[in-house]
Amino acid sequence: MKKKYLFCTNAWFYLSELPLAFLLVVACRFNSTVDTLMGLIPLIVVLSAAMIFIFLYFFRMVVISYEEIKMLGLFSSRDKAIINKDKTLILTIRPGADLKIELFGNNGTPSLLSGLKDDPPMDIYLFRGKVIGRKRAAKSILRFFKMSEEDIVAAVGDFVMDKSDTPNVFFRDCELFTVTSEKIDDNREIRIKFKETI
Repeated sequence: MKKKYLFCTNAWFYLSELPLAFLLVVACRFNSTVDTLMGLIPLIVVLSAAMIFIFLYFFRMVVISYEEIKMLGLFSSRDKAIINKDKTLILTIRPGADLKIELFGNNGTPSLLSGLKDDPPMDIYLFRGKVIGRKRAAKSILRFFKMSEEDIVAAVGDFVMDKSDTPNVFFRDCELFTVTSEKIDDNREIRIKFKETI
């Protein structure tokens, strides 16, 4: 099953491991010079455990497949949602921020708030996450769903203002989904609405 992996953690978060790595190297180097029974082994174990904990704590990843979207990471929300017909994957490119990914739709069950069994299901946000990469990440997601490079550039690229000073809207109707891209304020919102379950 084909999947797209997108990192949620900036690499500079892991710079906090450098002091621990330095202390670990020093402890390993001078372990043989210590005369105590265990030497510096307890310090080496604690430093190694701290480095592993920091890595696991900050590690978060969004995984997209044709069937579902989910968050991976030991200390993440571990949310997941099924991608199928009539759901919309929303990519929001924000200046100076990460790419926001949301899945909007319903799972076919009535809203618990309505209390009425005959009420139609209400569309809600089933998944929310942020990944690093902004335009680069948005392009890779569109490539994952097999859009052409020309359409990807048009959907993600800068919009040209027309004579009426309103932003142009990109729209492409594909076989299994439609893609709409629009600039709203300083953000660019790309909506992938699934016409069929892939």
